[in-house]
Amino acid sequence: MGIDDKYLTITNGGNLVKLDVTNGEPINTVRTTSTPLYGAINAGDYALVPTIRNGVEGYPLSDTTRDPFMEIVSGLALEPPTKSPTSSKTAWATDRGFVYVMELSGEPSVLFRLNTDGIVSGVIAAGDGDRFFFGSESGQVYGIRATRTGRVLWSHPYGEPFYKAPFLVNGMVLLPSAYGSLFAIDQKSGLGVWDDATPNVDEILGGFGDKLFVRLLSQSFAAIDLKSGDIVEIDDTLKPSKMLVNRTTDRLYLVNDIGTVQCLRPIGKENPTIRRSPDTEDEAENEAGTVKPTETTPTAPETDPFGGATDPFGAGNADPFGAGGAGDAPMADPFGAPSDAGAGADPFGADPFGN
Repeated sequence: MGIDDKYLTITNGGNLVKLDVTNGEPINTVRTTSTPLYGAINAGDYALVPTIRNGVEGYPLSDTTRDPFMEIVSGLALEPPTKSPTSSKTAWATDRGFVYVMELSGEPSVLFRLNTDGIVSGVIAAGDGDRFFFGSESGQVYGIRATRTGRVLWSHPYGEPFYKAPFLVNGMVLLPSAYGSLFAIDQKSGLGVWDDATPNVDEILGGFGDKLFVRLLSQSFAAIDLKSGDIVEIDDTLKPSKMLVNRTTDRLYLVNDIGTVQCLRPIGKENPTIRRSPDTEDEAENEAGTVKPTETTPTAPETDPFGGATDPFGAGNADPFGAGGAGDAPMADPFGAPSDAGAGADPFGADPFGN
């Protein structure tokens, strides 16, 4: 489903249905040009739908006088697109080994595409500041920023294939490999945070505070210390058949075989806390070149390390190489050329080789 503050969009066969998110009432239904591969995603001014025709289609949400658009790309989308939490930029990967980033505000356009080392078959994770993170089947992990030119923040190999979506928490990219190894990667540098990967991890359910909650390969529920990567608790009695991964708040959702949904929350936290990256505002300003000057507290003048206010070369404001100060005669050529020599005179005087 695509959802924002006003609209809920769903695909039903070749139909795109738009509902009022406040009351669930249908607003309209349009027929998509091509058959959708996945459900829609709401971003900016459009509902974006990946299709079976190597591309995406966009249908206007608010301004119905706009025409829908179709964008043809190289390859089929392998997972639904991911929207940036702070803008209308979206990213998705294709089966031809490309990651595309598209802007959906104003006039929609593809910002750039990245040719990745190995196919990215998992859902792309989005962070604040238009940052996207993903791993490939060849074991390469990427961090990119969705600028017009497509800035690759970092790219590092980790030696194990990745098929699942990363989880972002506490400035880290948590990414389980196909072999059950859970890697913790610094969002800024792309380097490993823990001494070793945590083994036997199947799925990430959620994370907040200093804990990450996962399902192990044994299907048991477990808690991992985010600082060290150690498994600190295992519950063999809690084996959720389906987990609704929550990437935005401090809530865990479990679903059992008969459809019962259970919500877990931190003790004393009655209202959800929205998780945001603390450093992205400064990074975005740096990217745009609009960082505000740092305010500092005035301090007393520093003491002259040479013991006084006079010029350390002993000549006040005079030229330290012997020329006069302002208004005096021009400084003599330090290489010994006459002062009245022409502009093209040899600064070394006579030929040093005697010619």
